Amino acid sequence: MTMGRKTWLMTPDPYHIPGYCGYCPQLKYHIGRTFGGHTHNLLTSRDVACSGRSVLASTEPAQYYEEPTQSPFYDRPIHPGEELSSSRPELKLTSSMVPGYTGVIPKGQHYFGCRYALASRHAIDDFQRDQIQLHQQAVDMRRTAELQRDPTLRGSMTSSQHTTPLMSMSQYPEPYVTDFARQHTESAFLLPPGHPDKRFMSGYTGFVPKARKYLGEGYPIISQQALSEHFGEQSRLDRLKSAPVEVTRPLGTTVRPDTVVPKAGSLLYPKTSGLVPRYTGHIPSHRFSFGVPFGQSTQNALATLPRE
Repeated sequence: MTMGRKTWLMTPDPYHIPGYCGYCPQLKYHIGRTFGGHTHNLLTSRDVACSGRSVLASTEPAQYYEEPTQSPFYDRPIHPGEELSSSRPELKLTSSMVPGYTGVIPKGQHYFGCRYALASRHAIDDFQRDQIQLHQQAVDMRRTAELQRDPTLRGSMTSSQHTTPLMSMSQYPEPYVTDFARQHTESAFLLPPGHPDKRFMSGYTGFVPKARKYLGEGYPIISQQALSEHFGEQSRLDRLKSAPVEVTRPLGTTVRPDTVVPKAGSLLYPKTSGLVPRYTGHIPSHRFSFGVPFGQSTQNALATLPRE
């Protein structure tokens, strides 16, 4: 704001009027004065870190006639009264549009913050440049079509090094894969152990084998440990699958089932003690026992079987 102070009753410039909804730094830490007084102190104090560009607009009245200005979007200056398209008399868009015009101004919605005539001038100039660019592209397309239709014109109309359509060097070209780009085409299951990418990102909802027992760490670390263990288990099974089978029992000998002696500690029905409660296996004749504890009724369970 550039207007001078008119009276001592008014808040000195610059300041924000009450109702301002923008951001004002450190305003919530100041009390005891009016909104305008606090914002004036904050905008003028050197101890407050704020932007060097103020959001307050100048209050000086603008001149009716403006000097030729340089458009921020293009290289040539824009002069008031300049016709943008003298070759089309029926065109209603000019460089000095009058406020109140109800027609369509191309790209007018992209320009705001200035008066109507200036915003319309920039929008029409932007539209005119796009039309010139599209016209040039259409000319290039027609030139390319003529070159493809009449090969004899290539010497006089060719403007590029290569002519279209380009000839294919291979019938089945291989896809181009650069060595410098990060590749995500290979699954983490197929990567070798110790590879830095043999893991899954957080949020992966697929199944990770052997990952349930790992906890207390990040998901990428857990998935990497689980995949390494799974890879080691699969490698061990593959080695066992390919290993030769060796038979140590002499050929021609048979073993009768009733002569097999169970190993120590593997007796299913002990004779001197009963079974543990909640045992879910089959117990011979247990369904006919009642009135005694489970351990006592299962002691020497094989003795209840009828002997042949």
